[in-house]
Amino acid sequence: MLEKTPAKIMEQLQDEIEKQGRADLRQHLSDAKALLPLFSKEQYLRPVGNVVAGMVATIIGIVCAGSDNTPIIMVSKPSQIKSDVAKLQSILDIIANLGYLIHPKIVVMKPARKYLCLKRLRNAESNGHQFSHHLKSQLTLESCSQQVQDLLGVQSCSKSCRYYDKCRYQDFKNQMVSGKIQLQAYTEQMFSNALRGNALPKKRRVVCPADINLEAKDKSCVLKRYDLDKLLTQCELLCSPAKRQKRAVYQETAAIRELEKELFYNPEVTVSQASRILTNIHDRFVKIKKLCDEALSQKGTEREQWKNRLNRVIQNTDELSTSMINITYQSVSKV
Repeated sequence: MLEKTPAKIMEQLQDEIEKQGRADLRQHLSDAKALLPLFSKEQYLRPVGNVVAGMVATIIGIVCAGSDNTPIIMVSKPSQIKSDVAKLQSILDIIANLGYLIHPKIVVMKPARKYLCLKRLRNAESNGHQFSHHLKSQLTLESCSQQVQDLLGVQSCSKSCRYYDKCRYQDFKNQMVSGKIQLQAYTEQMFSNALRGNALPKKRRVVCPADINLEAKDKSCVLKRYDLDKLLTQCELLCSPAKRQKRAVYQETAAIRELEKELFYNPEVTVSQASRILTNIHDRFVKIKKLCDEALSQKGTEREQWKNRLNRVIQNTDELSTSMINITYQSVSKV
């Protein structure tokens, strides 16, 4: 029986790469080995210097050793995506030959115009154009001339289209969004477009270059560490002077500061752990709001700022606790 620890799988993979003389893949596996301890853990966003290595570490740590079927998305720069996909596929094939994966394939999402539009094909045929059976059975048009691509490529797609249920392009998109296609690749722009259009799997892991900015769907839904620290200070300074209430507020702020340390300073915090921490922070601020009801109702610019910040943090922690999130040293944001 195969030993399915990430370290053992990596060792076997490196040995096989050397046997095959694939010097072009050696550095990717070396980088992936260094990432294994982190990428074997639950983490939504995985920014790395080497996306091929990041994908290999994620696949070995999560899929091969952990049997996790969560979709994994590789985001590459446009100039590198073809090379990245080719190298990753070579490594996936070797992993499959070792018995850890079954028919793995990394699938690239291309611009819509590269896919065959069934409606435009039928319209072109009704206008006298003739096409081979092979072309009509294809999903993409990349092997066709630019003239054919311009004539038959997807321009727009609507659920009201009479060919919607028969369209291979729509079926392909649905498989990508549903996560039935587990290993996906996007350029940065294609990923941002899919993110804005809600065309990505709801549950996913994303491996991306550390030097690109993946656009968040809702940049307003962010919990910044600075805001949290500022709010805790305001709660302590502006709460009721009554000893019992003040003591209760200080107990809550002390607890929130411990939660803050776990959220922002622990590099191994998982997404599920972060969600529970955010829920806890939210509930404690709700309690503080009730304790400080009278103090919050008093007039003054400083108290107005305190009230606004408190309401914003309560709202954001509630939303972030149930969302896909990205955690950094400075903030937690919705992605």
